[in-house]
Amino acid sequence: MRTPPAFWLCMPLLAAMGFACTSEPRVSLATTGVLTQISDEAIAGEVQVNIRNTGSLEIELLEYHYSVQSGDRGWTGRHAGELVLSPGIDREATLPIVVRAPAGGWPGGAPPQSLPCSLSGSLVYIGNGVFDETLAELGYRPSAPFGGHVTLDRPAEASAESD
Repeated sequence: MRTPPAFWLCMPLLAAMGFACTSEPRVSLATTGVLTQISDEAIAGEVQVNIRNTGSLEIELLEYHYSVQSGDRGWTGRHAGELVLSPGIDREATLPIVVRAPAGGWPGGAPPQSLPCSLSGSLVYIGNGVFDETLAELGYRPSAPFGGHVTLDRPAEASAESD
């Protein structure tokens, strides 16, 4: 059986994809976050993520896509990356979170002081190499997954003020 000529034309491209692409950044999620606003309708908070560029080229962090789940309530968010990360460097970013109150209101009639939730998502990025830029021009946007369980807590000074 004869190999089609298109196969041989694509081989250098496929080989380059395997060897020249930027390494995927490592994204880790903090296990605790901060409640920033509390009302009878919803709770807003923030959680930190740490991003490490494990590759040998700069990467541009484009956007975080993530979802939050607490009990039967969910929320989906997007947040701009707005950062170029040099090789071997760690940076932190803050992601906003919103959780609506249950349909019948908060248990006990008051918003909680602490709220456990799970968060999962991906960080969309592009590499700063020539091949990565070519792929980006073609619409390819790689992403790095992240997720875990987070507990949103009131800041210590807010808890002391409400006592």
